[in-house]
Amino acid sequence: MSIRSNKEIVLEIYRRMIGGRDLSLIDTYISDRYIQHSAMLRDGKAGLQEALEQLKQLPPSEGQVAPVVCAIAEGDFVALLLNITLMEKAILVIDLFRLEQGLIVEHWDAMREKDLVTASTDVSGLKVRRILKEDSWTLLQSEGTAHNSPHVCYDIFRSDGSVVQEQIRIIQVIPKVLPHGNGMI
Repeated sequence: MSIRSNKEIVLEIYRRMIGGRDLSLIDTYISDRYIQHSAMLRDGKAGLQEALEQLKQLPPSEGQVAPVVCAIAEGDFVALLLNITLMEKAILVIDLFRLEQGLIVEHWDAMREKDLVTASTDVSGLKVRRILKEDSWTLLQSEGTAHNSPHVCYDIFRSDGSVVQEQIRIIQVIPKVLPHGNGMI
């Protein structure tokens, strides 16, 4: 599957499953071996189905037309940076997907309030786990420690080739107890 195809699949899933709340696509685009790394969702297709059913109960956000800020694809991975409104709060979300043969087999995410400023010195001992680069966008997925707790850290950079024009950082604590045994990284 090409990079463009993986990106198109993820964007369609986001537009139709999340935005359009069309749960019929779960069997079409989600692998039976689906692994969840989100701190909030149970593992597998059943956990995703449950979360999307809950999402359907929320009222749609007014005026939110294009929440995808950027999409970065490299190899089997596609990352989305989203600017969403959830319960009347502006939220930045990074969703990271791994695909095999056109199916999503793995998902990671992190989020923070949009207006919350996150200093780069907040996390120590960063260990980079994954780097994706496409065109002017680069995503770093890493983990480290802040306030004596483990955290996952996502940095997205936009550059003109030699100078970083923009950096967005989302840091999220890794809870001691997750709804699955897969970790967040």
